[in-house]
Amino acid sequence: MFVYAVTSVIVFNLVVLGIEVEASTHLGISDIPTWFGLCNGIVVGLFTLELSVNLYAQGFSSFFCGRERWWNLFDLLIIVLSLLETVLDLWAAAEAANSGNQALSPSQLRFARSIRLARALRGIRVMRLLRYVSALRTLVTGQPISRNGPSAGSMASLMWTLVLLLLLFYSFGVLFTQMVTDECRFQAIMRTEDPNSVPDLAEIYWNYWDSISTSMLTLFMATTGGIDWDVALKPLGEISVFAGGCLVVYVIITLPGHEPVVMLPE
Repeated sequence: MFVYAVTSVIVFNLVVLGIEVEASTHLGISDIPTWFGLCNGIVVGLFTLELSVNLYAQGFSSFFCGRERWWNLFDLLIIVLSLLETVLDLWAAAEAANSGNQALSPSQLRFARSIRLARALRGIRVMRLLRYVSALRTLVTGQPISRNGPSAGSMASLMWTLVLLLLLFYSFGVLFTQMVTDECRFQAIMRTEDPNSVPDLAEIYWNYWDSISTSMLTLFMATTGGIDWDVALKPLGEISVFAGGCLVVYVIITLPGHEPVVMLPE
């Protein structure tokens, strides 16, 4: 029941994060519903509780040096970043309330962007499903999923491969859409000096990263050869090295290796 509860929170977190990112592409910062922040606080609290329970049950030595140490360290890193993002978000909200309707300075705008990026990185927590869902874990390790014969094993492998790819498309799609939206919002605020400006997506981002669905389609085409992934990389490179590096990581994860083709004479 504990594992099922944690898995449910992971999925809930990713779904709500995607809804928030999609909604924020058409809204100013002040117009984003406050219930997104409430959901974020609840999810961070639940993950902190889950980490504390695991630490108490395993003990310090087993938690940091046992067989599951890399998953535990991954959990610890993500939750620490989430707690930091939540504290910074509350601090920024208090600063905005104290300053009234004054326009934010460029340094404050960059600070707000870093907060939003930290929230977008919460989608990486979906990788923890590999720890709790045995079928996904065995798929990644290359072991057979079913022992009921080749047909059953093939169908099970196909289903869980689709699930794994969908999780990758969605989580990276949320991340890239958030980074593009924040960049366009920052440029719009700097241009209009209105802290509540709606992101105005430039043409360079429109075809590939304007929404989560478009981003997922771009990632799918980059994986299957529909487009060269360096074409989708160029707009992200205009944002930051980190954004481009995330796409490179995605390509490393998803693109299979190919054996060299030897051309024999006729």
